[in-house]
Amino acid sequence: ANAAAGAQNLADRAQFLHQNVFDADLGKVDVIFMWLFPELMRLLRPKILAQARPGTRVVAATWGIGNWAADVTDERPGNYTTVRLWHVPARIEGAWEWETNIGGVIHRFEALLEQQFQQAEGAVRVGHRRQLIQSAKLQGRNLQFLLSMTLPGTGYT
Repeated sequence: ANAAAGAQNLADRAQFLHQNVFDADLGKVDVIFMWLFPELMRLLRPKILAQARPGTRVVAATWGIGNWAADVTDERPGNYTTVRLWHVPARIEGAWEWETNIGGVIHRFEALLEQQFQQAEGAVRVGHRRQLIQSAKLQGRNLQFLLSMTLPGTGYT
């Protein structure tokens, strides 16, 4: 594979390694492709989540990785292999604080987030007001959510 990549002038962009997957340094990879038995893929999940950088793509043919739901699943009629794609999520669980200027008033936000793989939920507090976040989406390092609350002193929601 490395010789073929070199012949196509791709050696500076792609490198193929043959080694024990449990010894591999996953912090330096951009894509992890697995075609392994489901039990082995499930055993690798903690290593991937702990070592791979947020946004690293994980691609697997045929089987999933336990209860970690794929971001994209390709199941084509007549094709016997299902291909799944995951993006390693950043670790966002815990307490977060930030300030923002809304309508000329500085507001201090405090959030407590829970996470299961790329699924997130939580609550935000501004002063004495609290609200659950809605429609949370976590892909790699990117977290988006909707927060709807009336902010004190602004009249804005």
